[in-house]
Amino acid sequence: MSIAPFWPLLRSAARATFYLAGPPPMLNAISHELRGRGISRDAIRIDAWE
Repeated sequence: MSIAPFWPLLRSAARATFYLAGPPPMLNAISHELRGRGISRDAIRIDAWE
């Protein structure tokens, strides 16, 4: 899974808070991709489940 298809649709990604939920491997991949796009750790909220 990747955020690449949705990234152009975000207007103010730098000011957004991202809420993620899902299995740990998916959360790791998406949060890593968000961090790579300049999103701070404080703007990423994670609800991990297995």
